[in-house]
Amino acid sequence: MYELFQFIWHVSEEGYEWRGGTFTPFPTDERHVGPALIELGENSRPYKPEPDLFLKFASIDPNADAEILRFANSYGLIGGGPRWIAPEPERKGAKTTAVTGELRSHWQEHLHRMKAAVTLWEAIKADDTSVLDTCIHWRSRDHITYEWPPSSKWTTPWSTHATIASPGINSHLLERFERGEVVKPARYYLQEVVNKSLGQLVAPRLLWKAPDNNEMGLFMVPSTLIGCLWLQLADAIAGFQKFRLCESCGKPMLVAAEGSGYRTNRRTCSNACRIRLYTDRKIEARQLRVQKLSVREIAKRLDTGVDQVKRWIAGR
Repeated sequence: MYELFQFIWHVSEEGYEWRGGTFTPFPTDERHVGPALIELGENSRPYKPEPDLFLKFASIDPNADAEILRFANSYGLIGGGPRWIAPEPERKGAKTTAVTGELRSHWQEHLHRMKAAVTLWEAIKADDTSVLDTCIHWRSRDHITYEWPPSSKWTTPWSTHATIASPGINSHLLERFERGEVVKPARYYLQEVVNKSLGQLVAPRLLWKAPDNNEMGLFMVPSTLIGCLWLQLADAIAGFQKFRLCESCGKPMLVAAEGSGYRTNRRTCSNACRIRLYTDRKIEARQLRVQKLSVREIAKRLDTGVDQVKRWIAGR
C-alpha cells in the first residue's frame, strides 16, 4: 500500500515582501493596481505541507497583510494564477523586468473561498444549525439557496449567492431534502464547491513509487499549493484524515496523522486552548461542589480522576 496523495512545494529562502505599484500579470495584458506579494532572492527550499495546513490558511484574515505575509514566508506563494508579474516602469520608456509574485486580490479571492468552505464544513461536522440557518435558505418549497457571508443582503467582490436546488437547477435534489432542513443541502453544496476546485487544481498522475522507483502508482497530484489545500479539505471531509473538534474553541483539529506527532486522545488544538479548558474544568468542579455534588459525581461528569477533582476543589 502506498500514499495516494503526493505533493511537494517550494518556499523562498529569502522570504517575500509586499510591494505597491501597478502590475501586469503574464500572459495577460490587464493592468492591476497592487499591492503584490513579491518573492525575494532566487533560492528556494522544498517541503511537504502538513495535512492540516488548509486550516491555518482558512484562519487568515483576508484583509491582514501581515498574516498573509507570515503564511507566505513559511509556505510560499499559493499558485492558481499568474506567477510572473511585470511592475509598471516608473518612467515612460524605461525597461521593466518581470518578478515572481501574486497580487493581494488573488490571495483574498482564494482566502474567502476557502474560509467559506471550511466554515461550512465545520458547521456540518458540529451539526451547528445556528450557523447553517444563516447561509442555507428555503426561498420556497422548491428553491434552496446559499449565501456567503451569512445572511448577506449586499454584494461584495467576495460574496456568494448560489442556488443549491430549484426546478431549473439540480431539480433532482429537491426530492432528497425535507422542507426546511439545512444540513443535507449544505453537504451537497459543499460537495459541489470542493469538486469544482479539485477539477481545476488537482489531477491523477502515474508516478514512480518510492523508494525503489521500480513500478508506477496512481497518485492525486495538485498543481499548486492552493490545490493541495483543497485536496486536504476533501481528504478531511472524506474522513481519510481524522479530525475532531477542540473541546475549548470548537475548531476542527487533526488527530494522530502519520508523522504529525499528535496523540490520538488530544482534546485541544493548542496550548492556549489546553490551558483554557483546564481552567474552565477547575472552575466547573468548584461550582458543582457548591451544588453539593460528591467528588465521585463531579469526577464522572468531568471525565477525570477523583484525585484530580480533590486538587481542584482544594484550589490547586
